[in-house]
Amino acid sequence: MSSLAHHAFLAHLDSGNPVDYADPVIQDQIFSVKMAKKAHVDKIRSLRLEVGKKKSLAYKQANFRTISPVNYYIIDKVVEDISTQLFDNFIWECIDTPVQVAWKEYFHSLYELLVVDRSDHIGNIIMIKEIIKYHDVLEEPSREPDQNDTVIFTLKRLFSDLKREQKASAQAVGDVTFQMNQSLRLSVEIRHDLHNIYHQLRRLGQEVTVFTQILEKIRADGRSDQ
Repeated sequence: MSSLAHHAFLAHLDSGNPVDYADPVIQDQIFSVKMAKKAHVDKIRSLRLEVGKKKSLAYKQANFRTISPVNYYIIDKVVEDISTQLFDNFIWECIDTPVQVAWKEYFHSLYELLVVDRSDHIGNIIMIKEIIKYHDVLEEPSREPDQNDTVIFTLKRLFSDLKREQKASAQAVGDVTFQMNQSLRLSVEIRHDLHNIYHQLRRLGQEVTVFTQILEKIRADGRSDQ
């Protein structure tokens, strides 16, 4: 750190009074300034690297990014198959019976209720925990489809697969409430650390300015060896 002796030395240089650079005390002061400046510059470089790491951690904590995201890969595959069957194969132009009408409307309602956009947003992570409660809310049509209506049986199987995968994902996420509070606590800690580092950087920068001014004035006196 810059001591009172360093500030007094700078004041003496500023005064314009002659400086005896052969004096061992002066030489010790100059050496002290050089070593202090080097140590400060090294510390500043180290702290700036630490700032980068802390900022990266802060970004991960922001908006609960550290909470285990739902793995939508398998779910998306099932949803893709459901969409193909429901919107491409089981189309209204091919509907012939009231039973088919009932099942098509049922599947459309299931789709609206259970399919969410793929996203790592906390809202969808919470939603996956809630969606599994609604898989059995809607009642199936009372009449069984004809055995030849393979698309209906295929959709029933696919929605069953979706239920299984969403339940597995919900269990993998774990306790979202705990994870959110833990993420918030860590975020606050990181921000406190960053605040302290920035304070250190400001102080070190101010002290480096003092050391730099001393060395520049010495050079201005023609002491190029300094």
